[in-house]
This record gives sequence, structure tokens and C-alpha cells, in this order.
Amino acid sequence: MIRQIGFAIISAILLLVIFLLPACTKTVPPIIPREDLFAELDKTQLRLSPDGQYISYLARSNGIVNVWIAPSASPDRARALTSDTSSGVLEHIWAFTNAHVLYLVQDKARGHRMLYCVHIETGEDVRLAPAPLLADSTATVFATRAVKWPLVVNILSTNPATPDQILISSNERGRHLTDVHRVDIISGESTPVFINDMGFSDFVLDGHDSLRFAIRSEVNGGKEVFQRHGNGWEVFLSVAPQDQATTKLLSLDSSGRMLYMLDSRERNTSELLALDLSAGTSTLLARDETSDLGVAIIHPVSGSVQAISTNFEQKKWKVIDQSIAEDVAFLQGMAGGEFRVVSRTMNDSLWLIHCTAANSPARYYLYERERRKATFLFTDQQMLERHTLATMRPVIIHARDGLPLLAYLSLPPWMADANVIKPDLILPMVVLVRSDAWSRDVWGLNPMHQLFANRGYAVLSVNMRGSMGFGKDFLNAGNRQWGAKMQEDIIDVVQWAVRERIADGDRIAIMGEGYGGYAVLAGLTFTPEVFACGVCFAAPSNLETLLESIPPRPKYLRDTYLLRVGDIRSREGRAELAGRSPLTHASRIEKPLLIAQGARDPRLKKAETERLVTAMSNNEIPVTHILYTDEASEFSQLQNRLSFVAVIESFLATWLGGRAEDIDVSFRNVNATVPTGAEHIWGLPEALDEQPLVNR
Repeated sequence: MIRQIGFAIISAILLLVIFLLPACTKTVPPIIPREDLFAELDKTQLRLSPDGQYISYLARSNGIVNVWIAPSASPDRARALTSDTSSGVLEHIWAFTNAHVLYLVQDKARGHRMLYCVHIETGEDVRLAPAPLLADSTATVFATRAVKWPLVVNILSTNPATPDQILISSNERGRHLTDVHRVDIISGESTPVFINDMGFSDFVLDGHDSLRFAIRSEVNGGKEVFQRHGNGWEVFLSVAPQDQATTKLLSLDSSGRMLYMLDSRERNTSELLALDLSAGTSTLLARDETSDLGVAIIHPVSGSVQAISTNFEQKKWKVIDQSIAEDVAFLQGMAGGEFRVVSRTMNDSLWLIHCTAANSPARYYLYERERRKATFLFTDQQMLERHTLATMRPVIIHARDGLPLLAYLSLPPWMADANVIKPDLILPMVVLVRSDAWSRDVWGLNPMHQLFANRGYAVLSVNMRGSMGFGKDFLNAGNRQWGAKMQEDIIDVVQWAVRERIADGDRIAIMGEGYGGYAVLAGLTFTPEVFACGVCFAAPSNLETLLESIPPRPKYLRDTYLLRVGDIRSREGRAELAGRSPLTHASRIEKPLLIAQGARDPRLKKAETERLVTAMSNNEIPVTHILYTDEASEFSQLQNRLSFVAVIESFLATWLGGRAEDIDVSFRNVNATVPTGAEHIWGLPEALDEQPLVNR
């Protein structure tokens, strides 16, 4: 306790240095409320009706996410189209009738994903799938309430040639059996198209809604692509595990002759190919040596790929079809940051554009191609418009073995100009490690970056080896490197920030959830001298039990973990995993830790977290353990996440010296307990007193 008081005094002094001195020349903005940064988007998933008369989007109606529509010429005349009162709408698209909207919801009680169709004028709302009784060509009948697995329905295709019909996939016959059905959206009649006993997980259709290609994941972590011939299927190409993420089919053109695909099988980064299926030839359309190719702009009628994105530091576009070159140039100049086309009319005269930046909410525009005019519609987070937000700077940092690592740095807006990477004063720093080891960090508006930059910290995220998007060599360099070279990459960027006089080496926190939570625990155990404290949620401390928790099906998922994390099938493999498990070395932890987890997390053992907490407590190291009784491996409820962020702020203010918004009543509607260490967090005991008695 004496040591904690001492840190608090030092922190108060540091606050004066950090905030008052720069304030002599620059205005320090007020604290941004947590609720503003982490609130759900006001509007999302914008769509144009095929004829361009309406726009639609998802927004809350009576507290539940529903579909809204408005005339595209008068977006302020929006009205709620659907009236779901349970779990909210997940996705929606327009049917080519221009009078119907299709939308998906998920039944929270049973987990069923259901498809509905609503008429925009009459409001008639009909469930299309799963129907109350399901039947297929096998003459098996199911009642939705009797199915023991979650039914999953997805929309595969809508077609302007048959506007009142759609193709869907559903797993009516079994948890892992995904069949294809044709559904009449007017009558609701469903007709089986393909009974999938081959284990296909995805399909590619031509302009006549015929199944032409199918994808099946293989047990080794790779996949096979099949081409349909008559009523049978033949292997079209095989994809090895190292190419699985960067080799994929994109689309067939309307003639069914030209197949567009991304391919990395004989190179490091993916390239865009056009395969002439009749002639048996392929044409290289685009490639990038620094990063894999990303999302494509595809013509709404012809199905041809018109542009493809790259994303090294930021998203850029490679134009394939010169008919849209001037459009792309205009939109890139208008956006200022990044843009993407989210919807187009059938005559291609109108586009809906989504523009993003790192220091402002996303903005939507209606773009008229003939006039080269973009009309602003709205932002997706209106509350952020009133706040001063931080700029995110991409930087290249070399690891100790020379591997270039792309990182993103955010600084308090009053501490540095927009285009510099060094603040006016050396700052405490928060290192954010993402939750998914094999995805990537990207440039853009990041609530955590904004939160900590606003509180007075430098904020740094790094794409360590094992990250996707930079070529398969970079991705596979992370295989079985948890706690090893991947962890060294994190340490190397920290040391860079200290050398560059961005970060104070004595006041650096590491924070993350999922894989990032593991990296926090690894940082505190393997390199206890580097970090002043750590914060984690859903953090695996034992790699052996993490791998044992991966379900046997689908098998490719388990094999991917065995490939990328480690092998529990041998004594040597288990010994290696134990050596890289923080729980094995919990006695080495010397710095304060804030650790939280969901009681319903299927992969983390509560007893293992308690063992780690006990080891720290026995060594008199401050540790606070929060257990969210109604969460699993990630936060599903906004109020729970806000309560944890409130505790993080107070924790970091104590050990690093930044500013913080009061915890206040953040736990009033939260189902959480603090088995250990509430006294280490300023304001937490009082906040817990605000909980209803039933939750304490």
C-alpha cells in the first residue's frame, strides 16, 4: 500500500509536467467521455435500392437494431422499416423487385439465424427461412424448435433476371451440412437446388444462378476448389495451408466465362488473375510486392473486377477498368483518408461511398457519376464530431533480425503536430496488442487509440510477424512463435519508441485481449523489466489447455492452431508449449496487473487465472481480477466493456500518470465480481457499491 501511495504521488507530479507545460502553448482538449468513443454506430450497412430511389441502413428503433429506409434524394425523411424486438437485425440487402428488403436476425434463445422479407410499402413481413416446418428431397421434416444445433441461413445470390427469387444456404439437415435452396420471396416456397454431402463451405455462382464452383476446407488447414461438370464435381485447384488466407475466388463475370481470383500459390503476396475458362488461359491484372491484395470493386451487372485495393500503410486502389479511373481519382481526393464503394445502382449512375479517417467518424456520401458530385449524407458517430481526435501515424520499425514491422502510433493532439512522430515531451505509453494473432492492425479510427491519446499517452500498435496482409512469408514467419519471435517484435517496437524519445521507458503499459492478453502475460513474465504494468481480458495463460479447448470440428480450425501455435500431440511439443505459457512462470511477474475474463469463456479455465492471481498475491504484487459472469471470450454487452474501460483508465492513471474519467456508476448495471484486488483501483470499491445487491 505504501508503494501504491508513492506511485500515486509521483503520478500527480508527472501529470503537472505532462499537461500543464504543453498547455502554455497549446490547448489541452477536455476528456472525451467513454460512452462517446465506444458507443454503437448511429448508422451502418448502407445500401442503395437497385433503381436508386431509396437508401437503407441499420440503426436502432426502440432500442433494437432495425432496417431504416429513406428516399435517396431526402435522407432526412428516414423511417424504420422493420420492427424486430428481440436480438436486432444482423444484415440486410435489397431484392431486385425494388419493393422488398431481405434481412437476417438471430434467435438468441436457440441461436437460429433466420431470413425475413419485408415489403417497403405495405410493411408485410414474412419469415422465409427456416420455415416453421422444413422439408427437403430426403423427405426428412424438421421443426425449428426440435433442431439441436443452431440453424444458419445465408443469402447466396439475388438476380435481376429473377427478381422475386433468391438462392440461400442453410444447414437444415445437420450442423455441418450446408445445402442450397431457391426461395420465392413472394410465396415463400423453397425448392432444393443442391444437397451438399461433399462438405462444401462456400459457392461461386454465375449470372444464371447456377452453381459453378465450390470450396471445401481440408484437414491440413488448406482448401480445395471444385468445378461443377454436369451433376458432378472435379477438383479445379488445391490450396496449401500457407496460401489458404491469400488465395480465393472473387467472382464470375455475367457470361460465366471469366473467373476472377486472388492467387499467392507461386509467390509471396497475392496477385489478381482473370482466368478464361473457355480458352484455359490466365491474365495477370494486378499485384503488389509490399502487401496482399484486398477487396475488389466489382461491376454490379457484368461481374467484372474493376479495381482492387492494396493496404500496406493505408488502403489504396489499383484500377483495372479505366472506365472508372476518373471516379476513383475524384473519390480518393475527396475522401482525404480512405474510401470504399458500398453499394451501386443497376444502371451504375449512383454509388454509395464510405469514407474513413483516423481522426474523425466515418462519412457517407451519395456519388453521382455523370456529374462527378458527392453529396454528404451523414456520419456514423455523430457524437464524435464535437471532439478533438488524434491522428494515427504509420511507422516502419525493424525487428532485431531486420524484419520490417509496420506499426501505428497515436499521440495526444496537443503534444505533436499532425505529421510528426515525436511529441513535445517524452510520454508514458500504452502498447496495444490485437486480439487475433493472425489478422492485422490497420490505419483508421480506433477507439482505444483515441481513448489513451486523449488521456495523455502515446499509443502504439504493431503488426508483428504472423500478421496477415503482408505476404505469406511474413504470415508464416509467426508459426509457433507465440511468446518467442512474435513477442520479441513487440519488445523491439517498445525499445524503438524509447530510443526515439517518444516513450518513457519507466512508464510503459502493455494491453490486449485474446492473443493480445496472452502477449500481456508473456511480456510481464518473460520481460518483467520492460513494462510498468499490464492489462488483459480473456488472456490464455496456458497454451496446452488453450489448444486442448479447440473443438475437433471443423478439423481444419484445430489443425490451423496446431500449425501456428504448437503441437500438443507429442511430449516435446507439450514441453515447448509449457515453456511459452505464462502460467508456468507466474512467479516471475514483478509489475501490477489488471486481468479480467468472462465466466462463460469455453477456452479459458477460471482455475488457471486464479492460480496466476494467487502467485502474484503471494509475492505481494498488486493484481486486480474481474470476473464478468455473463460474458464469454469477448464482450457482447456494451455496458460491460465500458465498465472495464473505466477500470483500465483508473489503473493506468495510478501506474503511468495519465488522466482518467471517474469510474463513477460504471458498474451499476453490470454482472461482475472482483474476487481479488479491488482496493488497488482508485474508485472501484465505491463503484462496486453501486451494483444491485443481487449482482454483488
